[in-house]
Amino acid sequence: MPFHEILKQTLSALWETKLRSFLTMFGIVWGITSVILLVGLGIGFNVDQKEHLRSIGTDIAIFLAERPAHRQADTPQAATFVSPSMTPSQSTSRPRWSKP
Repeated sequence: MPFHEILKQTLSALWETKLRSFLTMFGIVWGITSVILLVGLGIGFNVDQKEHLRSIGTDIAIFLAERPAHRQADTPQAATFVSPSMTPSQSTSRPRWSKP
């Protein structure tokens, strides 16, 4: 079958189902646009937060209190020391021994 004939049949099939063809193309374009937009927003927010933490300075310390799920309720709570200039592997976790 020659290329001209294939193209003619394809266009006639698309023309007969205009609404279905339009909705299919619209859905594909909408999905691709949504994925690109969400990935771009995620990367932008990530870069902005890193820049914000970097602008705070290196003389600021952030302490996050957490109790790991595997610990019992009567064991002391762990405090994690995090500095904006540290990498996650450099943070320290030390128990706090005061009980309420």
